[in-house]
Amino acid sequence: MENFYQDRTIKSPLIKGDCRTGEILIHGRSYPENAVEFYGPFLAWFEELKSQNLEAIRLRFDLEYFNTSSAGILFDFIEKVASFRENTDVKITWCYEEDDLEMAVKGKSLQANFEDLFILEEKKV
Repeated sequence: MENFYQDRTIKSPLIKGDCRTGEILIHGRSYPENAVEFYGPFLAWFEELKSQNLEAIRLRFDLEYFNTSSAGILFDFIEKVASFRENTDVKITWCYEEDDLEMAVKGKSLQANFEDLFILEEKKV
């Protein structure tokens, strides 16, 4: 299995996934014209990753902004990652800038649903 890499654009985030370590990074802004099409290759890669029997998955969100269509896909993805927790050490880090109240609130909301998996990381501006 190959690692995953999708470069950042003005409207879409950088996505990196390491199939050996289980480290996944989603970084930037997410408001592609078609979120389903944009995230499709990554989600297909993740489905294949499930068969790797990883000891750990480390998912890091470092997003400045995401639109509604991206939110649905990302939140569904978080639920898929969380479903690994019975057999895999799963940690999800949600980064937000100290002055970005909206992203902080979204992270806290997610943390309430996935408390044991979620780490909030405030970044100094």
